[in-house]
Amino acid sequence: MSALAETVRADLLIDDGEYLRFRHDLLREATRQSLPQSLRRAMERQSASIMLRTGAAPAEVATQLVRSATPGDTEAVNALRQAAQAVSSSDVSAAADLSKRALDLMPANDSDRGRLVAETVGLLNRASRYAESEELAVEALSEAASPEEEAEIRLRVPALGGHSSQRRLQENRRALELREINEVTRARHLAWLAYNLMWDDRDGQYRVAAEEAVAAAESIGDLESKIIANLTLASFDCADGYVVRALGTLEELCALGGTSDLPVAHFLAAIYYGNLLALVGRLEDAAEQITAGIERARREHNELMRGVWATLDGMVHLAAGLVTAARGAVESMPLPDRTGSAELYMSRMAVLVQVAISTDDRKFLQQLVAYAQDAYSNGSSMVRRTTAYVLALAAWHRGDLHDAVRWFGGDISLFGTPITPQALDHVILCARVASAAGDAGCRARALHAIQRLQRAETAFPLFAAVAEYVRGILEGDAQRLVAAAEALHSSSRPLLYAAAAEDAAGLLVLAHRKDEALDQFNAAFDTYTRLEALADARRVGRELRRLGVERRIVSRPRARTGWDSLTDSELKVVNLVAQGATNRAVADQLHLSLHTVKTHVHNAFAKLGISSRSQLAQLMR
Repeated sequence: MSALAETVRADLLIDDGEYLRFRHDLLREATRQSLPQSLRRAMERQSASIMLRTGAAPAEVATQLVRSATPGDTEAVNALRQAAQAVSSSDVSAAADLSKRALDLMPANDSDRGRLVAETVGLLNRASRYAESEELAVEALSEAASPEEEAEIRLRVPALGGHSSQRRLQENRRALELREINEVTRARHLAWLAYNLMWDDRDGQYRVAAEEAVAAAESIGDLESKIIANLTLASFDCADGYVVRALGTLEELCALGGTSDLPVAHFLAAIYYGNLLALVGRLEDAAEQITAGIERARREHNELMRGVWATLDGMVHLAAGLVTAARGAVESMPLPDRTGSAELYMSRMAVLVQVAISTDDRKFLQQLVAYAQDAYSNGSSMVRRTTAYVLALAAWHRGDLHDAVRWFGGDISLFGTPITPQALDHVILCARVASAAGDAGCRARALHAIQRLQRAETAFPLFAAVAEYVRGILEGDAQRLVAAAEALHSSSRPLLYAAAAEDAAGLLVLAHRKDEALDQFNAAFDTYTRLEALADARRVGRELRRLGVERRIVSRPRARTGWDSLTDSELKVVNLVAQGATNRAVADQLHLSLHTVKTHVHNAFAKLGISSRSQLAQLMR
C-alpha cells in the first residue's frame, strides 16, 4: 500500500473516484514493458479472463489472448473463435489470423478441431490467402480424426475465386462418399455439388442435382444449403428462359441471406441477383447492388468478394457502353497465371477482350487470345463457352470467318449456366457468323437461344428487341433490323443499338436504299464515338466513305475535374439539384433509384470541388 501511495503522489496513477488509472497510456505501456516477460504474460492472461467474466466482448481481449495464451487454453480458444467471427464482418484477414491462433492453441485431440480448421480455411479463402488455406487443409485432412471432421474441411477448402468448379466438385464427391456425416453437412455438400455441376452443365443435364439439393435443404431446414441450392436452380430456370421466376427466387434469397450469418451464401445470392438484373437490362438496379457489394467488400477487407463484384462491375459497365470504365473496373483485379482456369477469371477475360476489340488495343487482344486458347481445352463447360465466344469474336473482327465458325462448333451452348449479361452479345455474334458463312449449325444454335428469350420477352423488352435483331440477321430482313435498332435505342444497351443500326445499314445498302442506310450508319457512328468504341467507329466510318460521306472521329480524353469531367447522367442530376430538386424528386423524375442519385451527386460534387448545394447554385450562376 505504501508503494501504491507513492505512485499516486508521484502522479503516475490518478484516482478518478472509482478506479486508479495510469495518468497516460505511455506510462502504462512503460510499466508493462519493464516487467519480466513471464510475469507480463501471466498478468495479461489473467486480465483477459477478468474482462471476459465482466462482460467484455471477445474481440476486445483478442490481442491480449494472442500474446498471452498457451497451448491447451480452452477459454482462450473459445474467445479467439468468437472474436474471429465478430471481426470477420470488418476485417476478414485479421479474423483469419485470430482463427489460426485459436487453432495453434487447441489440443490436437480436441473433438472440435476439424470444425475450427474448416472455419479457418473458409476465412483464409475469403481473404484470398489461397496458399495458406490449401496448406492448412492438406495437413488437416491427413490427420482428420473422423468422417465428419473430414467432410467439414472438404466443404471449405476449395475457394470460389481460387479454384475451378472441377476442383471444387472433387471435394464434394469425396465428402459425400463418407459415411457417418451429419445431415446438415451432407445437405451442404449436396447443395455445393449442384452449384459446381451447374458450371459444367450442358443443356440442363444437371438440373436434377439442383432439385435434389433443394429437397434435402428443405427437409432439414438448413439455411446455407437452401440458399446455394435454390440459386443454382434459379440459374437453370434462367438458362431455360424462365427469367421472371429466377428473378423472384433470387430476390427472396437475398432477403433470406441478409438475416443470417452466412457470408458466402448471402454474397452469392446478391451477386447472382445483380447479374440477372443486368441481363434483363435493369442496369441502374444492378449498379446499386454492385455499389453496396463493393462497399461491403472494402469494409470487410474481403478480397474474394471484391474480385467477384469488380468482375460484375466490368460486365455492367460494358453492357452500358462505358468501355473505358469497364476496363478500369476489371483490371483492378489481375488475371491469374495460365495454369488456372477458375470461372471467375473467364468472365473477367471476356470483358477485356470486348474492350480490346472496341478500342483496337491489338497487343492486349493478342495476350488475351493466347490466354483463352490455353484455358479452352481443360476448362468446365462455362470456361469453354466463354473462351469459344471470345475466340470467335476475335476471329470475326479480324475477318477470319472460317475460324469464327470453328469456335462456334462442337457442343457449345449459347445459353448455358450461369448466364451473364454478355450472353445476348454471344447470341447476336453467332447469328452474324451463321448469316455470313451460311452455317446451319450456327443458325440452329442462334434460333434455339432466341426461343428461350421469347419465353420472357413480354416481361423484358430488351429480350424482345434482341430476338427481333437475331431473326433480322438470319433472315436478311433489313426492315426487321431497323425495327430492332429502334427498340434497342430506348434500351440500356447502347452498343447493341449501334450494332443493330450498323447491320441494318448494311442490308439497306444491298437493297439500294442509300438514304436510309446513311441514317443508320450515322447513328451507329455517333453512338460508337460517344462511347469511345473507336475501332467500331472507324469501321463504320469506312462504310460511310464508300457511300461518299466523310465522318471524322473527334475525341479527346475526358477531363478529371470541372464540368467537362461530368458524365451525361451526372449532368442531368446536378442540373435538377441546382434547380432546388431533392434527391427523391430527382430519382422520381429520372426513374432512378435514390441510391443512384446520391452516388451521382457525390461524384459530381467531388469533380466540381464543392461540398454543398449552395455552392453548386453559385457555380451554376
